[in-house]
Amino acid sequence: MLESMKVTIETDKFSFDGYIHFAQLGKVQRRLSNLLNSEKHFIALTDVTITNRETEKTDNVIHPFIHIRVGAIQFIKPYNEPPLDEETIEALQ
Repeated sequence: MLESMKVTIETDKFSFDGYIHFAQLGKVQRRLSNLLNSEKHFIALTDVTITNRETEKTDNVIHPFIHIRVGAIQFIKPYNEPPLDEETIEALQ
C-alpha cells in the first residue's frame, strides 16, 4: 500500500510542488528523513509544478513524473506542516 504526501522541494534554482509516495510497512509510515537518508540517489515526485526561484515563474504544465537528485535538495516541506510561530523563528536565528 502506498501513502502520498504533498511537498515542496527546493533546490538552488527551482521549487517543485508535487507528491511523494511512500511504501507503508505494516502500520509504520516512512518518514521524509528516512527517504533522504536512504541509499537512493533520486526522489520521485508525481503531479509536479516547477517554479524558477530566480524569476518566480511557474510553468503552466503539471508534470506527471520527475526525479530530483537527493544531493541537489536544500529542503523539503510537507504541505500539512503548520507554519512556524514567531517565537520559534526567533529561536532559529
